[in-house]
Amino acid sequence: DSLTTGGFNDWYLPSITELIILMKNFYPINRTLNATAGATEINQYLDYWSSTETNASSVWGFRVISFAAGLISKSAGGINTARAIRAF
Repeated sequence: DSLTTGGFNDWYLPSITELIILMKNFYPINRTLNATAGATEINQYLDYWSSTETNASSVWGFRVISFAAGLISKSAGGINTARAIRAF
C-alpha cells in the first residue's frame, strides 16, 4: 500500500488475471527488467501472490516454473512472494 520506488507511488498487487498476463510475457518482461537499472527480474522458481482472495485464509497465486495458477495459503510456509506492478 505504501510502496514508493523508481519515483512512483502508485504500485499495487496484481489480480490473478493481471498476474497471468504478466507471466505469459515472462521472457520479454525479464529482458526489459534485465536492461533496467535497479529492476529485479521475475524469478521462475517462486510462487507469486495475487490480490485475488478466495477467503480469509487463501489467495490465488501463480507458479512460474509450471505455468500454473492455484491457491496459496496465507499461513503456509515456503517461498511465496509478491510482485508489485503499475497499471498497464
